[in-house]
Amino acid sequence: MNDKYPLIFSDEVDSTNEVLLTEARKGAPEWTTIVAHYQTAGKGQGKNNWVSKKSENILMSVLLKPVISDISQIFLLNKAIAVAISKFSSNFIENERVFIKWPNDILIDQNKISGILIENSFTDSKIEFSIVGIGFNVNQIVFPDFSPKATSLALVCKRKFEIKKLVSALIDHISMEYNFFSIQVNHKNIEQEYHKKLFNRNKRTSFLLNNKMIELTPKEVNNFGQLVTEDKNGKIVCYDAGMLKQFEFVTK
Repeated sequence: MNDKYPLIFSDEVDSTNEVLLTEARKGAPEWTTIVAHYQTAGKGQGKNNWVSKKSENILMSVLLKPVISDISQIFLLNKAIAVAISKFSSNFIENERVFIKWPNDILIDQNKISGILIENSFTDSKIEFSIVGIGFNVNQIVFPDFSPKATSLALVCKRKFEIKKLVSALIDHISMEYNFFSIQVNHKNIEQEYHKKLFNRNKRTSFLLNNKMIELTPKEVNNFGQLVTEDKNGKIVCYDAGMLKQFEFVTK
């Protein structure tokens, strides 16, 4: 990893995103990265928490300062980060087993190995900075009982890993995709890579909507981060993150 990435290691924090937010408001440079052994209040999507055993997984937040001329491109950053983590995962696991699950998860087969939480700060309708929070399961082999079922590199690869080396490699992958995002020449490639990995794309899938089970076919994720779906009548319907809970593939 290049020395241009300022790394701050902490034994225990409430949330790496919250610590980095404080640093960002003090003027921390881009690529400042907080890495923690343990979080007492790890943040997930919405009101969810990110639960991780101490010193067994990657818990990190990266400060980025993207220059975005069109605010509708903001979710493209999420896509670039998801693509980066999926490519990082493919260094250890067969590429065809790695998926991106909307809105913010990375799966191995149908099991969650990583979660992403990007929090953006705006000034006068322009993005000031983005805090990219990442949890990636590495050496943990026992997880709380929640859905989707969690997995880790140790469970999949049957061995332990040195977390600091993985942090370095992961940031390198993020840097590569972020550069593509920033120079605005490979946006089409990011979109293609993202949708190629989109979990259950073009497969009829069970979702929970307003406490009712429905069947939808995911088609893509649009520029606003909405899941574009096709219902059983062929109607295209878009859903915001948090509206739907996705379940398993439904065979016809």
